[in-house]
Amino acid sequence: MKKQGLLSIIEYNELSIHGYLEAFKNVIRLLLLRNKLISYFLQEKPNIFIGIDLPDFNFAIEKNLKRNNIPT
Repeated sequence: MKKQGLLSIIEYNELSIHGYLEAFKNVIRLLLLRNKLISYFLQEKPNIFIGIDLPDFNFAIEKNLKRNNIPT
């Protein structure tokens, strides 16, 4: 996707976590990444946000964006 011009705000491998224990160990880092994305989207105001995979991660992003009139 990067070869096609994708601008990645964070590297996808930073979200590559398997299982609840690994997620629990990395919860602070994951929350910081999520907040970084929310801040970016609120600043850039995309036409739409489509969260793919990672529902626990994306639902909070969607909630924040909807509150700021960004379609999800």
